[in-house]
Amino acid sequence: MNLALLVLFSFLLLAFASQPSPCVKVHLIVARQSTSWPGEGRMKELADHIKQQLPSSDSEALQYPAYGDIWRYRSSVFTGDKAMVTAITTYTSRCPDSKIGLLGYSQGAHIIGDILCGSIVERDFPAIPPIEDYLGKRIVAAVSMGDPTFIPGLPYDFGTSKNTGGQKFPRVNNTVCTKYDSIRRSYCDDGDIYCASGIWFGVHRRYVAKYKDDATLFVLSKVNATMQQW
Repeated sequence: MNLALLVLFSFLLLAFASQPSPCVKVHLIVARQSTSWPGEGRMKELADHIKQQLPSSDSEALQYPAYGDIWRYRSSVFTGDKAMVTAITTYTSRCPDSKIGLLGYSQGAHIIGDILCGSIVERDFPAIPPIEDYLGKRIVAAVSMGDPTFIPGLPYDFGTSKNTGGQKFPRVNNTVCTKYDSIRRSYCDDGDIYCASGIWFGVHRRYVAKYKDDATLFVLSKVNATMQQW
């Protein structure tokens, strides 16, 4: 292959890679856990499982730092909040007929709560308002696992944790986002060091393995209910 052909081939590959993916019926935005390498993190297994059973679906990894240390956690969440709003806005603008699903693990789950309810300013997090209604209506399902802002007893809670206290950043004001209760599911088990009054990191790591099938069925049920209205 001569140099001219090589340059042309490289240009075509670059042009192809830069093309946006085609619009799908359901676009998943996946927010990884703290300290994970860029990508979908532990939620990749769940996202893949959903996509296998949901025709015309795809996923993207939320681009944000996912810092785990307490000194940078707040700024990391703030960056993730803004990135999530941008991701939702960008995709819905490009694909106005598509629906959005949100998947978040640990810090990623914290971000989902901020998007729907607004940030936890009472815990000194930078102020982020709840997502605008016209964008919120495009979200058909939101799944959180090991959310450090978890509050037990809410309609969308799932898992074995029933004890109040012990959460890293409990989200006290959940009334502003009750309109999203029906599309949410939040998994937290007793003993989790971050979302419950526990001491076990192992509990915090096991949600996908334990609840993957349930979470998938939940997302599919919400998508199917929405599609019947299309």
